[in-house]
Amino acid sequence: MSAADNPFLFEPDNRTPVTVMLDRTDATRLEAVMAENRELNCFADDEVVCDLIFKTGLHCFEEVLKRMRTAATSPEGTSHAEHP
Repeated sequence: MSAADNPFLFEPDNRTPVTVMLDRTDATRLEAVMAENRELNCFADDEVVCDLIFKTGLHCFEEVLKRMRTAATSPEGTSHAEHP
């Protein structure tokens, strides 16, 4: 789906709302980092923290996929049995 087809891009800043289902452990971890942020006053509000966490996770996952793609297509990423 292109950005033009996205029905959620009605917000003035063109952001798409995302819902994340957390288990109890991850919800506790999220609340702990948000509480620490509030204590240290690093970022403006909880929404900024959640956005940063999501963007960081997305970036990390993209890097994992990139490395997996590189390993799958490079000779170093194949087993010896696959080489003549």
